[in-house]
Amino acid sequence: MRDVIAEASTGAHSPWETYSRLVVHRSGLDFFRPQQPVPGTPFHVDLGSRKYRIAIEYDGDYHRSTEQQRIDIARWNAITDRKWIIIRVTSPMLLGGRAVFLDRVARELRTRGWSGPSPTTPPLKLPKIHRLNDVPEGETAGESKGLAQHGSTLLVRIVVGRVLRLVCASRGACGAGG
Repeated sequence: MRDVIAEASTGAHSPWETYSRLVVHRSGLDFFRPQQPVPGTPFHVDLGSRKYRIAIEYDGDYHRSTEQQRIDIARWNAITDRKWIIIRVTSPMLLGGRAVFLDRVARELRTRGWSGPSPTTPPLKLPKIHRLNDVPEGETAGESKGLAQHGSTLLVRIVVGRVLRLVCASRGACGAGG
């Protein structure tokens, strides 16, 4: 339970962003920060390393509408004008191509001076409640299953509820509503 709480983060805009962060962090690249602001722009990126100026952006079907593409291109241009590189990732890459994705991240890090150990490909299967493995590429879990839009917030609520039940059970002090 402590491990889950330690990995919880707020601010993700979808469960897939949370999954992206877990893949990257559990591979050993835990210096990437969620919702990292990009200095000199009004923008932030899904996951970013300010030191190495690398952004990892989860890219679902939401980004494929004409209007969203216009917004994204302007945003990406502003970010890359600040000498950042953007690595885009999709759900199939996260579910079945993690090694290739993480190798790309490591290559970009090395071209920018990083000399750390190669990332490992983490086995990662979230609890069934997230339903990420059942969500088609064209949808977020929130759209397809009615979950809250913010995946990390949902995870935190679930974990906090479980922790409170464990504390109550151990102390026998929660009363009937416990």
